[in-house]
Amino acid sequence: MKTKLSYSKLSGIILLVIFFGASCTQPHVQQDVKADIQMANQAIMDAIKSQDVDKITAHYTADVVILPSNNEALTGIESARQMWVDGFNYGMGHLDFITEEAIAYGDIAQEHGIYKYYTPDNEMVDHGKYVVIWKKEGEQWKIAKDIWNSSLPMPPKASVKDTIALVVTKVKPDKIDALSEMATDVFLPAFNKHFPDSKATSRLFKVVNNKKGDAELIYLIDPLVKGHVHDVQTVLSSHYSEEEVSQQLKDFKSYVIKQEVIYAVPMKW
Repeated sequence: MKTKLSYSKLSGIILLVIFFGASCTQPHVQQDVKADIQMANQAIMDAIKSQDVDKITAHYTADVVILPSNNEALTGIESARQMWVDGFNYGMGHLDFITEEAIAYGDIAQEHGIYKYYTPDNEMVDHGKYVVIWKKEGEQWKIAKDIWNSSLPMPPKASVKDTIALVVTKVKPDKIDALSEMATDVFLPAFNKHFPDSKATSRLFKVVNNKKGDAELIYLIDPLVKGHVHDVQTVLSSHYSEEEVSQQLKDFKSYVIKQEVIYAVPMKW
């Protein structure tokens, strides 16, 4: 026997279904979590200064996706860990994160801000902007998605009217790491101060596929800024004391077999 519902009762049931259905799908209320995100960022900045990779990666989700400038995407916490290990091995200094806005919707938050990148001697060499998607796990906000890009213009490249310079340094095989460290920590800071206009046009390369077993460093200046003269002693003397330069040159000569400067002009292809 079927029970017939009155129109009024049926209407009431429909309204209840609509009400509870709408309640379940209602979006989370927007929350300002800027203070919480700034606190998390401060912990990350402190860990970067102390080069504590474990403390840095503790702020990532297991499946984090990182989209760095001028590089492929990285996925997973182990890829994030290797990124920081490589950065510290390269000689990175520290970072400043400045949160401009951080809004949460339930357990997901979105932040945007600006970053500043510093060398170990506290010289700012890059700055840009970033967007981070945070996910709350328990009571901790963790980075789930991270993307940034530099605000600096792309380095100029030589035209057919310009000159480039290749400084090719043949190094004793067991001294390549020592010279690489000297180039990064000692020579380049002095070079950047002595030739500030050349800073954006210079890159350092280590030859890794030399079948003879020789070690080489190649310093590319593209393009060569007018007035730039590559001379190790001149550059070092602009930044260090006479005593320091004397020791640095002694070390340099003990590392190097031969150094050659090659000047060239681009060709039309």
